Amino acid sequence: MKILDWKKLLGAGIAIGLLYFSFHNVDFGELWHSLTRINPVYLIGAAVSAVAMNWAKGMRWRALIRDVKVISKPRAFALFHIGQMINLSIPMLGGQAGRIVMLAKQEGLSKTFCFTTVAMEVLCDAVSLVLLIYLASFLFAIPSWVREVEVYAAICVGLMILTLILLMRYERGLAYFGKKTIRRRFPRLYKKLEKWTTSMSHGIASMRSSRGVFTLGFYSLLVWFFHIGICIMLIQAFGLKAPFWAGAVVVIINSFLLLIPVSPGNLGSFQITVITALSFFDVSHAEAAAFSIVLHFMDYAPVFTIGFILLITNKFSFKKLREETVREVQQSDCPS
Repeated sequence: MKILDWKKLLGAGIAIGLLYFSFHNVDFGELWHSLTRINPVYLIGAAVSAVAMNWAKGMRWRALIRDVKVISKPRAFALFHIGQMINLSIPMLGGQAGRIVMLAKQEGLSKTFCFTTVAMEVLCDAVSLVLLIYLASFLFAIPSWVREVEVYAAICVGLMILTLILLMRYERGLAYFGKKTIRRRFPRLYKKLEKWTTSMSHGIASMRSSRGVFTLGFYSLLVWFFHIGICIMLIQAFGLKAPFWAGAVVVIINSFLLLIPVSPGNLGSFQITVITALSFFDVSHAEAAAFSIVLHFMDYAPVFTIGFILLITNKFSFKKLREETVREVQQSDCPS
C-alpha cells in the first residue's frame, strides 16, 4: 500500500506541475469564451467518432484472440470498455493490466496470452504511427526533432517486426533447442518457459496468415481514421482557422509524445502536446488550451459512459475487478 501511495503522490505532483506549465499564461476569460461558443453539432460528431474509434479497438482486440477463442462482437466491445475503465482509474499503476485481467478472468485465458495480444495492439499502433508521420511530412513541415525521433522509432518498430518474424519462422527450432538443452539442466525453468512461449505463440497466431494481418491492418486504420476524425470535428466545433489536416498533425504529435505516460491519465502532458501542436497553425494559447480540455474529455467520457452501461448489463462488479487488477500488479504477477 505504501508503494501505491508513493506512486499516487508522485503522479499527482507531476500532473499538477505540468498543468500549471500548460495554463499559467492562459487568458481564462478567452478560454471560457472558446468553450461557450462550441458548435454542439460538431461536438456530437466528435463523440460519435470517439465511440467508433473504441469500437474499432475492441474489434481489433477480438481479431487478435479469435484463433484461440471466438467471442461475440458485443462481448468484445463490453470487455474492451470495462477494461479501459479499470486502466484509466489506475493509470500510474496498472497500464493495460485492466484489460489483461478482464480477459483472463472472464474468458478463462492465460495472462501471458492476454498480455501478448495487448503487445500486438501496441505494435500495430506503432507501425501505423510511423507511417502517418511519414505521410504527414508531405503536408506539413514536421519539426526536425520529430523527424529524428521518428527515425529511431522506425528502427525500433523494424526490430520488433523482425523479432516477430524470426519467432514465427524458427518456432519449431527454438522449441527443439529448449527440449534438448534447457529441459535437461533446468527442468522447472523449462516448464515455465514452455507455458509462457506457448501462450506467446497463441497470442501472435493472428499474424501468421495474410488474412489475419489484413484484418489487423484494417481495424488499425479505422482506429486512426476515427481518432483523427475526433480532432477534425473539434476543429470545426471551435471554429479554428486551421486546415482540416491539422487534426492529423495534432493526433500524430500527441500520440507520439505520449507513448510513455508520465502523469496519471496524461494530465498536463496531454495539454502541453496539444497546445504545442496547435501553435504550428497560429491558434491562440487560450483556444488551444480549451481545445485540449475537450479533446482529453473525449478520451474519457465515451469509455466511462458506455463502460458503466455495459457493467450493469453484463452484471460485472467494477470495484471487485479493479481491486483484483491492483492486487495483480502489486504482486508483479501480470502477466504470468
